[in-house]
Amino acid sequence: MNGFGAKRRAGSPADGASSDDGRKRKGNGALDRRKKVTTTNGKNANTSKPRPSNVTAFGTDTTDYDTDPGTYDTEANSTYAKRIYDQLRKDRILPPKWPSDPGNPASKGAMAKYRETSKSYRDRARASLMAAGLIDDPDKPKRLEDAIDFKGICEDMCPNFEKITRITEFDVQQAEKDSQTSFPVISKMVKKLARSAAGQEAPLPMDVRSTAALRRTLDYLVDDLLEDEDNLPVLHGYLWDRTRAIRRDFIFHSSMSAEEMKDQVYCLETIARFHVTSLHLLSRPDVTPEDFSEQQEIEQLGKALLSLMHAYDDSKAQGLVCENETEFRAYQLLFSANQPNILDNVQQEWANPRLWKDSDEIRTAVSLVEALQSTTDLHGPMGTAPHLAVSGAYNTYFKIVENPEVSYTMACFAEIHFGQLRRSMLKTLRRAYWRPKVLARDITPALLNTFLRFDTEDEAIDFVEEHGMSWVPLEDSPDDEYRQYLRTTDGMEFPRLHHTTSETIVEKKRGFRSLSEVIHRSVYEDPSATAASNRSGAEKPFLRRLSEADKRFRNSPTNSNPLQPSIVQWIRKNQWRDHYKSIFHALLRPAFKHHS
Repeated sequence: MNGFGAKRRAGSPADGASSDDGRKRKGNGALDRRKKVTTTNGKNANTSKPRPSNVTAFGTDTTDYDTDPGTYDTEANSTYAKRIYDQLRKDRILPPKWPSDPGNPASKGAMAKYRETSKSYRDRARASLMAAGLIDDPDKPKRLEDAIDFKGICEDMCPNFEKITRITEFDVQQAEKDSQTSFPVISKMVKKLARSAAGQEAPLPMDVRSTAALRRTLDYLVDDLLEDEDNLPVLHGYLWDRTRAIRRDFIFHSSMSAEEMKDQVYCLETIARFHVTSLHLLSRPDVTPEDFSEQQEIEQLGKALLSLMHAYDDSKAQGLVCENETEFRAYQLLFSANQPNILDNVQQEWANPRLWKDSDEIRTAVSLVEALQSTTDLHGPMGTAPHLAVSGAYNTYFKIVENPEVSYTMACFAEIHFGQLRRSMLKTLRRAYWRPKVLARDITPALLNTFLRFDTEDEAIDFVEEHGMSWVPLEDSPDDEYRQYLRTTDGMEFPRLHHTTSETIVEKKRGFRSLSEVIHRSVYEDPSATAASNRSGAEKPFLRRLSEADKRFRNSPTNSNPLQPSIVQWIRKNQWRDHYKSIFHALLRPAFKHHS
């Protein structure tokens, strides 16, 4: 499916139905949003102007058409768009005609001429709109309250002038080309991210997409282009850039109606899910693309969540109720778990008390934040102060995430902190079993992994070695790396933690649901389906099997240690000892008890 004209599957959760307004689009998404007009003898009843016979629906290929955008108005911003187009028609300023077959290299000369003609059209259009007071003159400063309202009126995935520029500059990505000829297909082109630069001219309304077009663009990227995780490693860089461009286009809209706010909230929620799901799926070494950056993915996830929080506040000012607000505020709380005084700060910032009293998602996030905190982790602006009172209930964090009532998306957010939690556990075990004279032989890879909760013991071994600690082989099995014990007297290093994918805790919640489905909505683990798949031996994508060495070691009768219960008892004892020392806020007691 190459464009918005493709018909979507009826009843699919990826149909583009917003969680905020419950609407579903059928058939051509663009045509559903346009005003329905009647025609008489080939004329548009609204304008009495002949409709060009070669103008086609939004998202379909066309090679020779009149690009008078004023022929069609859109439901989302028809009044503003009509004023713009009426003014341009009044001054007889119409966009030039596209050359035939614009993607063909043989049309290079025609496209270069078309680009120059388009520049002239833009200059005339800008002068006309500024003279009519429809857009601000950048050379005439004015107060913010006197600024003219600005909205995007482009209904394509990519504005026309950007299409022209990128085709002539050979800046067209593979996802925007014909699979057979490798020629650019203008209906597949999606606006790329353009960072602000000195001397850059202000955009025209035709350069910014409407909120309805932004929503359709995002649905095309997720549903039609991405489809499933097999395409994610190849397309992630492209999607990462285009989703940033979508967020940036929203910034240019100086005001929004209620419907436009719903479109913005829908897009930001979907983009946030895309980033956290990509971080989870692409953190495996065997599927990580070369251009993937964990740090940049987390950075854009944080920015998307911050924009979403502001969108919720703006929606509340307009009297709108966003159905997923508590869910995503819980994600924001968990994502910011390491910020100083995060629980106190969000209670002051979130004025709505129902977020704390009536939301299971918020209570789950609070419990996870409390379980994550450790007296050994430094925080604050200079990173020099520890938490003075914490629960230290490390295993509680994993137990909460494993609960079937915790969604797949929440588990992906919780997975961001797995490395920090595992390091705290390793520090605690090392401190408890540091014996300078007699080396403790209690901590084997299998035993350590019962606390660190990696998918395989190999990952637990590598994690320890990355922190500068070593293993001592047993005398009777010097070559068996699974029958060795941790040298707790080694010094501990603190390298940069990398995100690791957990399939036994996180990915199993997804089941066999498609990637587009988990990006569009929250899904939960189905215990019955998980048990059935285990009995049938079916293996889903991205699911890693235990190595044969792990299986042999776990089934071996020598995999027993009389001292193992002492560690379990020690961990539990210290968890609850620290827990009783903690000073909980009155609001957090029922939240923690809810998941104990």
